[in-house]
Amino acid sequence: MTEIQEHSAEDDTASELESAVSPLLELPLFAAVSGLLFVSPRPLSAKIIAQATGRRIADVEAALEEIATVYSPDHHGFSLTLVSGGWQFRSNPQLAPVIRKIFAPRTKRISRAA
Repeated sequence: MTEIQEHSAEDDTASELESAVSPLLELPLFAAVSGLLFVSPRPLSAKIIAQATGRRIADVEAALEEIATVYSPDHHGFSLTLVSGGWQFRSNPQLAPVIRKIFAPRTKRISRAA
């Protein structure tokens, strides 16, 4: 008699997460954390980063402190900033006038109704 094993979508999701975390374990933690922060459209907490990388929260927090030191606004055009309980790369405030000039929202002129 042959045994039939059930396969669920949850098994696929768990497998996908394991395969996604695996390459991050091969990277230095500094690289993994800074890479995640670079692509994230929103602030990420140490807990979320720890879950994504498969690392301990204390190790992630140490990496965040190191990244914040390395990318200090005194030496770079961006810095790592704590925002709403999470971390995010932000442009250096001293660049605000130039950023506004280049990326200013453009207003559209509306034509008169006929």
